[in-house]
Amino acid sequence: MRKILLLSFLVFGFCFQIINTNAAAAIDIASGTELVNAIDGASDGDVLNLKLTADIVTTSSIVVNGITVNIDLNGHNITSGTLASNVTQSFKLRKGTLSFTGSGKVSEALADYAAVIIYGTTDSTQANYSILNVGKDVELESWAPIWINRYSNFSGTTSNEAYGVVVNLEGTLTSLNDTAGDAGSGIYVHGNVKGTTGNTPIVNIESTAKITSATGVGIYAAGYANFNIKDGAEISGYEMALGIKSGKFNIEGGTFYANGPKNTATGNSSGINGTGSVIQVEANNGYAGGVELVISGGTFTSENASVINEYRAESTDGSGNVVFADDHLDSIVISGGTFVAAPGENVFIVSDDFEENHTGFITGGSFSSDPTSYLSEDIEFELDDDGNFVKKVIGNNDPILPPTGEDIISTRILGLLTSFIFVLYIFIHKNRKLIA
Repeated sequence: MRKILLLSFLVFGFCFQIINTNAAAAIDIASGTELVNAIDGASDGDVLNLKLTADIVTTSSIVVNGITVNIDLNGHNITSGTLASNVTQSFKLRKGTLSFTGSGKVSEALADYAAVIIYGTTDSTQANYSILNVGKDVELESWAPIWINRYSNFSGTTSNEAYGVVVNLEGTLTSLNDTAGDAGSGIYVHGNVKGTTGNTPIVNIESTAKITSATGVGIYAAGYANFNIKDGAEISGYEMALGIKSGKFNIEGGTFYANGPKNTATGNSSGINGTGSVIQVEANNGYAGGVELVISGGTFTSENASVINEYRAESTDGSGNVVFADDHLDSIVISGGTFVAAPGENVFIVSDDFEENHTGFITGGSFSSDPTSYLSEDIEFELDDDGNFVKKVIGNNDPILPPTGEDIISTRILGLLTSFIFVLYIFIHKNRKLIA
């Protein structure tokens, strides 16, 4: 009986392997037409494995809707449009999974919109609705290489949610100016993405990821999303590395850099005005808000300004009075990281409300200016040899090292000697009359 069962399992596994191998067979793609035809010809739920055999140019946006598309760039590039006839939005991910592997680039001939624009659903219970995977040797290049947009049925109906969006980034994003000369961002979450509960967008930035905007913003989170940034990631922007109006950022490490000029922070209801700071948090009542910032590691450097700049957008009411936005920073926690402002600049430039609402949020890290105002009550900082403020070491915190071979031998000899002395003492005590 056991032999029959074993044989059955082997036959089943062999058949499954044959089926799985057939399903995984890659289709060679040598032209833009072949790529479009392969994706357009798929049925809902299909899995397509495509492999480029040449650089290709597409003449329209490629729509992924309800299917899984795995594209091995295989050392080649996908360009949407030409300089004479540009096509914006190289890929539109409406529902399903889109993955880029191998090595190569996906871009618009003229950077003007997005390499991949992703749509979510209005159903807050729906997870993994639209998934984008970008491999470590893949580059996306555009005004906003990855754009997370609000829901649309593409027939005129929109809704301010993008539930079920997941981005897994291991590769490179390069943001360029658009055709009007306006600076973009490596990742852009549209400001109309306002759902803050349920399966809100998730963006996982892995250790091999690199995001660059030579004239704009590394990541612009106007709308709401959850960002998880791993140690090793590199994010840089001329105006700022991170521009935040909404969402959660969990930063475990990485390198964050801004090299634009120092500017006074001012609110903007259709963008974000650069200050040269590394992290810019703008409270603006036209956006979802709900900002949470957790930093446990990383290096944050500004060439010309502060590291963290928090401010309130201004507006006027019906009577012409100036009104400041509500506090949109729900929480901030810093337990590690290196924060380097420009010479003579403070690490923190914040609003008066910030000073009142956020205290005791620093428990570790290194700061180029005094962070005392924000330290947890049980924490003390001191200057290190480089003039940075670091956590003060209380008592002897030298690590406890495991014993060496000599230590072990010495301990054993001491133990034997102690035992011998104890036995000798007992013997003498019991036989003291005899000895006397």
